[in-house]
Amino acid sequence: MAPSFTSILTTFSRIGITLRTRKVVTMFAAIVIGATTLPVDADSGIRLVPISDVFERLDTANNVLFTAYALQPGSDIVRRLQDAASHGAHVSVGLDADAFNNARSTNDAVASELELSAIEVHKIPTSHIKAAFLDDAMYLSDRNWPSTSNEQIVVEDTNRSDRRIVSTAVLGGRLGSNDHLWTRKADALKAEAAVILSRTSNEVDVESETFGAGTPVFDAILSRVANGDVVKVLFAFSDFERSAIARHAVASLEARHVEVRLTRANEKFAIEGYNCWFGSANATHELPNQIDFGIAMRDVRIASRLHSKFESEWSTAIAAPNLSARPTHQRQPASRLR
Repeated sequence: MAPSFTSILTTFSRIGITLRTRKVVTMFAAIVIGATTLPVDADSGIRLVPISDVFERLDTANNVLFTAYALQPGSDIVRRLQDAASHGAHVSVGLDADAFNNARSTNDAVASELELSAIEVHKIPTSHIKAAFLDDAMYLSDRNWPSTSNEQIVVEDTNRSDRRIVSTAVLGGRLGSNDHLWTRKADALKAEAAVILSRTSNEVDVESETFGAGTPVFDAILSRVANGDVVKVLFAFSDFERSAIARHAVASLEARHVEVRLTRANEKFAIEGYNCWFGSANATHELPNQIDFGIAMRDVRIASRLHSKFESEWSTAIAAPNLSARPTHQRQPASRLR
């Protein structure tokens, strides 16, 4: 039997979500109600999985919610969501309401395309998080669900507390955290900086789509280098090419003898010994209250997999140009990336 609207309200109240509209409640009710009985694994309940696991689960799910910063019209994930709806699943999609530049128009086009398939589309203010709720499963990613890429980090998270925190951020706009998960961008980046500064090893690996000088992550890198530790940084080649802010950050790192390489990947993670951080938050100043996620933990298996991934990308990355610009501590203009 379908839950009544009163029971939905009760469930939302129990997990601490502030309701803004009845429409939002209707959209997500079945998914979040499932979260209240989600079992927790004996370990952390967090593991890295291939993107194919998400799509296999999507094929059989009855209640589906995907959130992304932006989706492309006609993309594979859009077709998969349409197929799920055509097979009777209740499908909802959340897209950023404040996307920059072309992303806003593509989100509008995707919304029209999805709504033709009876998929509910909702614009979420200042949201950069990539989350998927498939019945009683939750997945988090640092990318906008591209099916053709095995580079992206995808996390299956069966931790009940984590699910509630992410649900609350997406549904009610209330940003929260626990001892290992953060949904506010600025808090997620502080957690990444803490991992970099944990000092259990003399080597640190950091990868991000973009950087901003003077951020907690940037300052943590400089602190480790000043201590004589080895820090390697992977940086997305695409953002380096088009962003003066990115080039300024690279110049600042190089001036302090940080080795920086450029890669075509754009993952976001940091590894320090067996301590690791991964998330959707770019290491920039902009939009500190944006909905993002960051997970920090000490996990031998996850850290080892991330380290192997980093070394593989490092081996094929190219050295960043030795830029002549001297580092400054001036705040740079807003970035195209968030």
